[in-house]
Amino acid sequence: MSGGTDLAAALVHGDADAVAAALARDPELVTREVPGTGRRTGLVRHTELAYAPSRPVRVAVRSRGGRVEIDDVGGAVAMAGRPRGWREAAERAVAALGWNVTRDGVVFVQAAADRDVDDLVRRTAEASLAVRDAILALEDNG
Repeated sequence: MSGGTDLAAALVHGDADAVAAALARDPELVTREVPGTGRRTGLVRHTELAYAPSRPVRVAVRSRGGRVEIDDVGGAVAMAGRPRGWREAAERAVAALGWNVTRDGVVFVQAAADRDVDDLVRRTAEASLAVRDAILALEDNG
């Protein structure tokens, strides 16, 4: 696994030792220089929401210039898995909320940096939970 994948899995599972180990191996996982775009800074925030007991929804916030990108570090898909139809279910769930999902299942939104970032973090966590629920519903109906 890549360092970013290790970090995402550790964050989803609430494993502080694994988070520390992933960041020790690659301290640039959260703050990364993107070639040709300048410095991007990032910070993972804990939210009050949880996928399950002791499995908090964590949201990464990165800013570049006057823009901010906020995502769930892949937590929803990591918790729910990838059953047949997961991608379509995830896309439907985020579309209803005005968010996006990557091919890898990361729930995200981009906005101007002057927006209410705390509100966007909360809403990204809610979108992540909606994606998790939509994917789990596939298994219930399958």
